[in-house]
Amino acid sequence: MINLIYGDLYKLRKSGAAKVCFLISCVCAFFLIYIAHKIFAGDLDASVGGSASGLGDIVIVSVLGPFMAGTFICHDFNSKTIHDAIACGNGRSNVIISKAIVYMLAIAALVIPYAAAIVTAYGMGIEIGMPFVISPFLNILSEIGGTQVEVIKICKIIVLSFIAMLVHGARLSFCIPLAFKMRKTGIIILIANVVCFLIDLVIRLLDEIPLIGSIVKWTPYAAGIFNVTMKTSAGELLKITGISIGFYAIMIAVTYVLFRKADIK
Repeated sequence: MINLIYGDLYKLRKSGAAKVCFLISCVCAFFLIYIAHKIFAGDLDASVGGSASGLGDIVIVSVLGPFMAGTFICHDFNSKTIHDAIACGNGRSNVIISKAIVYMLAIAALVIPYAAAIVTAYGMGIEIGMPFVISPFLNILSEIGGTQVEVIKICKIIVLSFIAMLVHGARLSFCIPLAFKMRKTGIIILIANVVCFLIDLVIRLLDEIPLIGSIVKWTPYAAGIFNVTMKTSAGELLKITGISIGFYAIMIAVTYVLFRKADIK
């Protein structure tokens, strides 16, 4: 399985689509912080924040994540790479786990620019006001921007960024069984983007139903899961981490059930 992971990582590094997605994430992270600072400084009207909300990590990762799944997983079905891997003696579970691990790393790569942006902004003493879009990174910078640089704060930013990566990965983990089942890049991107667009709205409605609302709270789609700040307790952070890892594991298990007896052409 290690060789499968190394192989997938190599393909990911060489992928032009992955590089473009990473570049888009970098540009959006830069302009998100830039606009937030300009609004705080009074150089831009607060109404600009509405238009700039699409630059937030939640939107960008939700758009680019399914694209990564489609090109990364479905392409290997089309090129018969997965067929060859299984023919060479690799179990289907190993193939699934290796894809899941590398997919999580791909999602992390889309989130890293936002983490790097707030660390840089913090180091430069850049301040922002109340976040104009839901984003753990804007939440953090709004708290510590302009304060004295401390190593302990940077370490906590790294921890919070890691947790944000896990949450993003868990929220998009449904793309894994979807990709293994559908195997068509265009269909995956279409379905996943529709799901990402509607999921939060649907969750808000389901949250009003007592029993279902209690279940939703234990998923990465729970309301407020991205509202982490420097003041969030360690217990709450551990809970979010556990929920994200657990949900990701469930999606891997679902993928295995779907792929276990599926034909590979």
